[in-house]
Amino acid sequence: MLKKVRITSQIVFFAIFSIFFFLFNVLNPEAGSSALAWFLRINPFSVLITSLASRSIFLPYLVVGGVFFILTALFGRFFCGMICPLGSLIDISDKLFRGKERRGGPQRRATERRIEERDGSERRVKERRIEERRGLAKVTQPLRPPIRLQRLKYIFLIALFAMAFLGVTVPLFMDPLCLVPRIFGILFRPAIASIIASFGIGGEKLLAAPIVAKGAYNGAMTVFILFLIVLLGGIFDRRFWCQYICPTGAFLGIFSRFSFFTRKIHNEKCKGCGICTTRNCPTRAIYGETYERTSTAECILCGQCTADRRKCNAFSFSSPLTSVTKAGADVNRRQIITGVLGGLICAPLVTRFSKKMLRKNIPPLRPPGAVEENAFLDRCITCGACISVCPERALHPATLSNDGMVNWNTPKLIPRIGYCAEECTKCSHACPTGALVPIALEEKKKRKIGTAVVDRSLCRPWLEENKCMVCFKKCAYDAIDEAVVELNGKEWKVPEVNKRKCVGCGICEHYCPVKQEAAIQVFSHGEKRIKVYAKKKTKKS
Repeated sequence: MLKKVRITSQIVFFAIFSIFFFLFNVLNPEAGSSALAWFLRINPFSVLITSLASRSIFLPYLVVGGVFFILTALFGRFFCGMICPLGSLIDISDKLFRGKERRGGPQRRATERRIEERDGSERRVKERRIEERRGLAKVTQPLRPPIRLQRLKYIFLIALFAMAFLGVTVPLFMDPLCLVPRIFGILFRPAIASIIASFGIGGEKLLAAPIVAKGAYNGAMTVFILFLIVLLGGIFDRRFWCQYICPTGAFLGIFSRFSFFTRKIHNEKCKGCGICTTRNCPTRAIYGETYERTSTAECILCGQCTADRRKCNAFSFSSPLTSVTKAGADVNRRQIITGVLGGLICAPLVTRFSKKMLRKNIPPLRPPGAVEENAFLDRCITCGACISVCPERALHPATLSNDGMVNWNTPKLIPRIGYCAEECTKCSHACPTGALVPIALEEKKKRKIGTAVVDRSLCRPWLEENKCMVCFKKCAYDAIDEAVVELNGKEWKVPEVNKRKCVGCGICEHYCPVKQEAAIQVFSHGEKRIKVYAKKKTKKS
């Protein structure tokens, strides 16, 4: 029964996430973006990380995440087994990589070969298979990584909290609700749109759309490699990412220690076959020979153990103080110290090297509605929601090579690829954490995100090659003037930027006809961010 509930729940929540991500963004931009933001707020782990790093509380985020935190303490890691969209994708990939495990697997085939060599016939092998079906034979453990490696995710969890304490949230790319929107927005959405366009569906309008015409996102290869790592982990073990890496799973597992909803064994039906611990449980939450004991920190309520025909396992409500059949997170003082030291060492190193790697030592162009840079980096969970809703493909993930580790995967505007449309504020409504504050169209004109600069060594009018002035014609804010200057004894029209009017939308750089590097470029100089950190008042002497 629980297995059917889990599968139904996964389908429903995966469909909800897909609808929020794909359909609402097309039908109603602001409502769709807001709906996706609410879905991304259900993870209590990222709630605490962003609140700790930013030293502030974002109330909507806290309320939704707090509800799921309470439900986790009552029912266990139901989020991982029934809601998490990344967990659903992993379950599908595990079926492909480890589908034959339940019918045998390498360990079982080796056992059967030994029986054949000993008895000299296949009769004993057939008898053993019958005994396994009846639950009379011990089932050998399939080849899986050492169970102690499950402690790695707790080390990652503690390191993340230590780094967040120092104001660094970079490694949140491991969080499932930060990773899945990036996978959908940067990989799936362009691929699906390109496939649809290749069949002629949608006509010329879709072919000319930025999602198809402008190719892959900047940094898409990094997201693809990370996605492959998540899925290919199924070669080594089921739910590999969830068992050994996912910090959200570790966080929820710790607070599942005293859950009310737990697994029980019907002793009168249990034959001691060990199928529940060796084959059925994907996260090895059932302890070896002690089949009655369950690790609530590892159990994701998948219902695999209760799907046995003998019905020897069942989930029911019980006292949270019962310690005989429950076990908490397998973490000790050594893992805690390792995580704390790792976080305290990595945080300053990441910050220091990022400043050296930053291209031209200029901060990236941020989307409209961005808060101050320090607060932005503290709040941004690199979910990519703002990137995926941008209609002009102007927003892209920051890369390690150009922007450093601190800015990695945070959104930045690349005008050469796409510009910030005058009538669009979708990105500010998509942010779930307040790194981008929702703004109206009237306010957007006041929120300067950068300033355009003309490079006279590349600009064709300034070089007296031709009367280009494309930037002057395309500017929607009348921020580029058609100045008349004297060059080589004759008057010539050249573009000049009015810094007061320029908002940094990047349309001039996008349409500049100069190949490779544009003759007019937008930098973050003169940006006007939304202030969230109040300055301390100094006492007058």
